[in-house]
Amino acid sequence: IKVEKAEADDIIGTLANFVRRTSYCVNKEIVIISADKDFIQLQQLGNVIQWSPFQQKLVKSEEGPTKYIFEHIMKGDSSDGVPNVLSPDNSFTDHIRQTPMRKKLINEWWDNKDKLKEVMPQEAFRNYMRNREMIDLNQTPEAIKMESIEKFKSYKYSDRRNILTYLVENDMKLLIDSAGEF
Repeated sequence: IKVEKAEADDIIGTLANFVRRTSYCVNKEIVIISADKDFIQLQQLGNVIQWSPFQQKLVKSEEGPTKYIFEHIMKGDSSDGVPNVLSPDNSFTDHIRQTPMRKKLINEWWDNKDKLKEVMPQEAFRNYMRNREMIDLNQTPEAIKMESIEKFKSYKYSDRRNILTYLVENDMKLLIDSAGEF
């Protein structure tokens, strides 16, 4: 599924949330196959698990998905060009060294998560809101969510008899043994 101005994370997050509330996945787990730790936050939904094909194991956070997303927002995401909350917007583009984040400070803010605006410096809170919008998949714009769901609903699936051929042609060795499960 492709949606203009959307990243795959936005689409996957939207669809995980959508299908868990519909007849598509009643009493079933949703499995996301990706090593991308951004999807740990989707485990908050309850029936979402994540498998890393590279590490051959489930991807989880010891602290749980709620604290994980909080820490991720605070620390930023260098792979997506999101600086930590103590650093300016242009940290990556202008090669400015980020102000280091201390675990102690993140834990202090976690303990006061319901009143962050009051306990964080004004600039850090502004940056928290910036990061939340860019990292938290619950913040995906409604237009992207709606288009993702519509494209999912109207998607025309290939004939299942061709799955094995597709997996062989695309050298998906790890999935060939499971072709019958698709």
